[in-house]
Amino acid sequence: MQRITLTQSVPDYQTDELYGLHAQPKVIIVLRWLCHMRWLAVMGQTLAIALGDLVLQLPLPMAALSMWVGAAFGSNLLLSIYLLKTRAAPQVLVPLVLLLDVLLLTGVLANTGGANNPFAVFYLIHVAMAVVVARPRWSWVVLLTTLLCDALIFRVPDTVFENSGLSSWVLRAGQWTALALTAIVITYFVGRLRTTLRRREKQIASMAQRMNRSDRLASLTALAAGAAHELGSPLGTIMLAASELEHQAQTCQSPMQIKNFREDLALIAEQAQRCRRILDSMNADTVRQADEQPTVFSVDELIGSLSDELQPVASDRLVIQNRLLDHVITARKHTLIQALTILLHNAFDASTVSDQFVTFTIQKSDRHYQFIVQDQGFGINDEQMQHLGEPFRTDKGPQQGMGLGLFLARLMTEQLHGRLTLHSALGKGTIAVLQFDAKS
Repeated sequence: MQRITLTQSVPDYQTDELYGLHAQPKVIIVLRWLCHMRWLAVMGQTLAIALGDLVLQLPLPMAALSMWVGAAFGSNLLLSIYLLKTRAAPQVLVPLVLLLDVLLLTGVLANTGGANNPFAVFYLIHVAMAVVVARPRWSWVVLLTTLLCDALIFRVPDTVFENSGLSSWVLRAGQWTALALTAIVITYFVGRLRTTLRRREKQIASMAQRMNRSDRLASLTALAAGAAHELGSPLGTIMLAASELEHQAQTCQSPMQIKNFREDLALIAEQAQRCRRILDSMNADTVRQADEQPTVFSVDELIGSLSDELQPVASDRLVIQNRLLDHVITARKHTLIQALTILLHNAFDASTVSDQFVTFTIQKSDRHYQFIVQDQGFGINDEQMQHLGEPFRTDKGPQQGMGLGLFLARLMTEQLHGRLTLHSALGKGTIAVLQFDAKS
């Protein structure tokens, strides 16, 4: 059995901690993560200095170190304030912040043993961040600046560790700790930043897709208005001709003429119904429910509304399996009814034989409402499956539809924040499953 999902659930970003990522410039997201990392660096440096001075009794120049750590604290405070007040920032600010951090780290290392300080490996953090968030040219600038600063601290005399009297295992433990912290910081911050940027790209793609469908819907609306205008005249003519024929049929005595009148009236009625179906299929009112608010209604109300939408002949061939007795649903009622009506009409069109029934099942699975429509038609072949849900693509006859049903059902399902999936096997029919989150 083939399966195709016409529409994915539309995420509710109002409950997402990353709400609004698509509206945020990439540089702002990067700077915020850098700001978090810099606060962590300030706290780490303060803790390391306190540990070295109070526990290890190292001869540290506290005044100079306070100046460098204070510069890091002050610059990050200014960056935080800047990010709170701005919605955009120049792209060059990202590598400039990384370069500033390289210089500040160099100042701290120069006053704490130079190249002998095991935490010199922290230079790798800035290089890794530059590769991820900066442009290639700036990445090389950060790398070359880092190599230059690392070379300069080799010329700084070690006045901290050489005469500290620390045992070798303490120094080795410091080296291992520095390497471990470097790996952890790179893995966590780079990983989280990349994840955030990927989610932003997904949100942008989702918004672009929804805008594209909105544009297609606007085109459909214009087309519907044009069709209504164009069909107005022929429908008026049809009604006038029907009225005239009805008048003539009342005064006519010839059986042959009466037969011809009846045939003409049947043709007029058929063509009028065709025009009505065209207008119904193209009626943009069926998708105007984007602003409809969710309401609470019973399953029985839903079934009654669907029965009113179906013709009596179709209602007789509908088998309803209601597994939500005495249950209420919270959803956009009109939108749900229109989407299910389309699926039911499609199922009846596929079940062409008079004794073929359509099964409509209402149930709840986990936290989702499921509405399942199953027909007994021939099924959908591979070629048709590739184009399901596209407007104006249909395998029906020229007078049986315009291929807008599934397209509209897909749009309505998105408005319900749901998912529409079709399962089909040749010779065994098709199953359409519309589901969305249960609110109650």
